[in-house]
Order: sequence, then structure tokens, then C-alpha cells
Amino acid sequence: HLSNLYIGPRNIHNLVSLAEALPSFKNLDSLEKTEEFPPTLVIWSKKNKVLPYKQGKAFIKHFKPDETAILNGGHLVMLEKEGECADLIKSFHALASTK
Repeated sequence: HLSNLYIGPRNIHNLVSLAEALPSFKNLDSLEKTEEFPPTLVIWSKKNKVLPYKQGKAFIKHFKPDETAILNGGHLVMLEKEGECADLIKSFHALASTK
């Protein structure tokens, strides 16, 4: 599914940009949630092959978001489970707005 995003010759720029950005992604491993950080919801997927669940669990443990949802989908879980993701985001927003 993800490979389809880059298969056409017009999309080679996206693939090159992604490859160039990869070294900067390591900064996410040490991202610290400060007091100034807005409320956070992390939605991750068990079957994500691009950003594996094991790394997601490590990120969640380190980052400590206010809410976490682990869904049964792939890398594009927000498209695969759009209704479920929308409900999670709406509920989280409603709850965060009351704090």
C-alpha cells in the first residue's frame, strides 16, 4: 500500500525527500514532553510495518502521552480505520477541552 505512493515517476521527489529526512527522525526517540506541551493522543497500529508496534511502545513509554490508542491496522491506520480514529480524536478533544 505504501509503495503505491511512490511507484509513479512523478512521485520520485517524495521518495527522495523521505530518504533525505531519515537521519532527522532519530530526534523523535528522545523527544521530551514538557509542561508546555499541549494534551497529546497517540494512535498507533499493531500491524504497522513502517513504524513497528515495538518502536511505538517504546516511544509511548518514553513520551508519556495523555492518551494512547492501539488499533488493529497498518501504517495508514487513520485511513484504514477512519471512523474509529475520528471517534478517538473527538473524544480526546472533548476531554482535553474540559481541562
